[in-house]
Formats: sequence, C-alpha cells, structure tokens
Amino acid sequence: MGLLRPKIKIPLWAAAAIPAAAYLIRSIGRGFDFSPDIPDDIIAAVVFVIALVIVGVFRHRTRSDQGDETASREIQQEDRHSG
Repeated sequence: MGLLRPKIKIPLWAAAAIPAAAYLIRSIGRGFDFSPDIPDDIIAAVVFVIALVIVGVFRHRTRSDQGDETASREIQQEDRHSG
C-alpha cells in the first residue's frame, strides 16, 4: 500500500493564506486582538510550517523526478528516430 494522496492540490501560497485568513478573522472577532494564544498558537504555527516544508520538498522532488523521466523519454525517442 502506498502513500495516501488527496485528490485536491492547492498552491503552497494558498495553503499558507487560508490559516492566516482564519487567524485574521478570529482576531477581528476578538475586538482586533492579534496577540497569539500561548502556547496553542505557537505550537500550531510550528507544526504548520513543518508540514508546509515537508510538502514543498516532496513536491519539488516529485517534480524533479518527473522532469528526469521526461528527459529520459525524449532522449530515447531521439535515439529511435536517429538510429
């Protein structure tokens, strides 16, 4: 069994903007009190940043692997046509 992969993919900037917007709305609802709830907000922020980094690295490696496979296929097609 492989990794579970969700079918929904969003850009990393959107993944960062959604919780930022939620924090903004929560702060406005508290009377424009933007102070974080310590330690809950700090822990959530750290875990979120770690998750974003992991997803970013995974996407970069996947994209690089696909690029290598595409280049390999192009070279093989060129070899077939020239040979």
